[in-house]
Amino acid sequence: MSALDGRAPSRVPVPTAKLAIPRPLDRGVRRDRLLGVLDAATVDQVLLLSAPAGHGKTSLVAEWCNRTPERTAWVSLDRADRSETALWATILASLGACAAVSADSPVRLLDPPGDAAAVLAFAERLTGGLARLQAPVRLVLDDLHVLAGSEAMNVVESLLSYLPNGLQIILATRSDPRLPLARWRVSGRLVEVRSDRLAFTKAEARDLVERSGLRLRDDQLTTLVEQTGGWAAGLRLATMSLASTDDPDGFLTDLAGNDRAIADYLVSEVLSRLPTEAGSMLRRLSICDQLSASLAEALTGTSEAVELLTALERESSLVVSHGSGRQWFRIHPLLRAHLKADLHRCDPRLKEQLYAVAARWYAADGDPAAGLRCAAHVSDPAVSSAIVHEHALTLLGEGQFDVLRDAWRRYPTEALDAEPTVALVLALAFLDAGEATIAAELAKRADRRLARRTDDDERVAATHRWLRALVRVRLTWLSGELDHVPMPEPDTQDLPLDLNLPSELALSRLTTALASAAGGDLDEARRHATSSLRAAELGDQPYVAAQATVILAVVAVARGELQEAGALAARADASAPESQWSGTAEQSVTSGIRCYSALMAGDPVQAISLAAPSIRFHAGELAAQQPTAALATMVVAVARHDLGDHDDSALAALREIRARIPSDPLSRKVLAVGSLWEQEISLALGQAERAREVLQAMRSTLGSTGDVAYLRACAAIARGRHDAGRELLDSIIDGRHAPLAEWVEVACRVQLASLGLRLRRRAEARVLLREALELAAGQGALRPLIIAPEPVIELLAGDSQLLGSEHAELIRTVLGLRPAERQRGGLPLTPRELEVLTMLPNLCSVSDIAADLSVSVNTVKTHLKAIYAKLSVDSRRKAIEVGRRHGYLVP
Repeated sequence: MSALDGRAPSRVPVPTAKLAIPRPLDRGVRRDRLLGVLDAATVDQVLLLSAPAGHGKTSLVAEWCNRTPERTAWVSLDRADRSETALWATILASLGACAAVSADSPVRLLDPPGDAAAVLAFAERLTGGLARLQAPVRLVLDDLHVLAGSEAMNVVESLLSYLPNGLQIILATRSDPRLPLARWRVSGRLVEVRSDRLAFTKAEARDLVERSGLRLRDDQLTTLVEQTGGWAAGLRLATMSLASTDDPDGFLTDLAGNDRAIADYLVSEVLSRLPTEAGSMLRRLSICDQLSASLAEALTGTSEAVELLTALERESSLVVSHGSGRQWFRIHPLLRAHLKADLHRCDPRLKEQLYAVAARWYAADGDPAAGLRCAAHVSDPAVSSAIVHEHALTLLGEGQFDVLRDAWRRYPTEALDAEPTVALVLALAFLDAGEATIAAELAKRADRRLARRTDDDERVAATHRWLRALVRVRLTWLSGELDHVPMPEPDTQDLPLDLNLPSELALSRLTTALASAAGGDLDEARRHATSSLRAAELGDQPYVAAQATVILAVVAVARGELQEAGALAARADASAPESQWSGTAEQSVTSGIRCYSALMAGDPVQAISLAAPSIRFHAGELAAQQPTAALATMVVAVARHDLGDHDDSALAALREIRARIPSDPLSRKVLAVGSLWEQEISLALGQAERAREVLQAMRSTLGSTGDVAYLRACAAIARGRHDAGRELLDSIIDGRHAPLAEWVEVACRVQLASLGLRLRRRAEARVLLREALELAAGQGALRPLIIAPEPVIELLAGDSQLLGSEHAELIRTVLGLRPAERQRGGLPLTPRELEVLTMLPNLCSVSDIAADLSVSVNTVKTHLKAIYAKLSVDSRRKAIEVGRRHGYLVP
């Protein structure tokens, strides 16, 4: 009655539980990044935490307030607070319970305003009372959404309008309140913490999981965070269920479907609060991860779907808009998974119909790959075959081979027999995965159909010709039989540059570029690859552009431009869509090139890492013959040797490759490189017979190339025939014997510089070393310098200024990359070799050493050869000198 006659009503009793700061659910989980956001808010700013149920709003604010509970006035709102009088009473009760409000504070004497007219006077008295406080007070209004649509929101708006000095207001809500948020945002008065910020990061999720006593692998944790979207409640519920499952991987695959607790939470706390019509629309929309207005309308049959998505984003954060102009929507992953599972369980026919609608919509919208992914859920094969038929060349140009291979499994055989274009595109898709058998069968189907067709127009016929040529070249490349490369017909090569179909131009030029590279015509390969790259970029085909870049990298490595080749291969890897590039034949080529470039640049650790995709791709039926796979395998063997693994494993791997590699132009180059490495390691390990075997094999296989001349020179020098070795090295430098591996020219100069230093021709050695530095810089081939004999390294370090200021940085790089054991002088000695070396200063004969060590004379001689090779010396006296200089012997 006092409210009716204008007098202030008496205090309404408020349950103390509503005024207590809750205990945080995730106690101990560090969320410092969010606490920092709250700490940074000033007293005159409103803190708004808005997110759906279970996002940890209350827990976060409670943790923050529990740091200074004496300054906190907490209100857990409920439906009893929906009247103005009740809410004012609750707020005053919370302020009265706050320790920072002293017993004699006027705030404790205030009664709620009796009517709207009394609010202004009440606000002035409240402001005055709060202004006298020693420190600001935080007023937390938790679960503000329960007041939506009630008169109590007038209280909140009044309180925020007259925000008293000394009072900081925190609002926690599941949906945005009808308050002037936009105006506050522009004026800087609003600090917002929404679902995207509240979502647990991977590190926070790991902390939460481990505090519950669980240990998840990194990939399992990633799946958990992705499935829950970092949703706090979902993480907690999933963690509890994971503790009792025997198959965590299977459980995590379909979290919403497997965890009953999560499903119950979604139904009770989220879906039950939505109108029936909204829930029905969300079920239809759940089949798609991303939704545009047009797609949402197609799936629901009404334009109201967009209004629903916009409202849900604004009011609940269950939906997030993104992309240019925020025209795309995404439903929370756990909610979407639950809705989709419910749709599959309750109405599988509708689910298929919706996927068919989505498939056609995506194809018409210019994304046939997404259309095929939707069509995979439709039992009618006509849906996917129609998309492939209409968009085969587009899918090929985009590199969408995974969805093409999947579509083939549902493609009607009779339709495939009638469509040679589709059969050839599918063949290329399987070649991309290294499945040559299926590709060859598809190519035969196309050939049979093409042999019977006579009614094609010229453009269609030309398309078939270059598609068939591309299939044949790729089959040849993958099989390693590059000495029988089928060259495309002339009209495949000479399509006009002004062709209105840049995708066809890019692919046709790619065909000729690949064939030219495989056949050893590097100039033509570079010309056509460059043309293909331009057309692919014009036609917005990143996958074809990456393929053309791969061919340019192949040409560069074939020319010995290792630095350029590595950069081009890395560019191809970076520019291609990762999901389509990983595990493909093209990536296996870039892997082989990049690991070779890294090894020659002096980084064996990176070389081993980069080699993995090539070795993994060619682990099956075609592993033996492919040149880049052979190169990658050899790189790993040599890199491990460079890193200190000096057993016979590197030589065994190199020998195996040498025995099986074919004789086409590209493979001959790989064979030359491998033979050079095999002899180098054989001599370093003191296995002279093995080195002779390599030389004999390569003389008959490679002929009189510079690589063979270098092998002969190294063999002669190892036997002490320095003049013969010098003559052979000179024949490479003056062009009489051109090497297949261009870095041999760097290695020649390093060897000649070493010979010059032995003859005390320091100036001559310096000239040779300057030439070696120039060549190494241009090629990116630093390894011959990095593994150079110790006297050459000493010349590099001691005469760096005389070698030219332009080489100073390169010299520092070479010296810095030289392994620690080589910095001590040559390759590390084995324990038995050290024993032999320590006996040399005693002038013991070979027989004496053999008797002392209980081994044969021949064994001692073998050890001496290995010592001399590793220390880069040719006599006992020099071995003692180098051994003392580098710490193997005590002076």
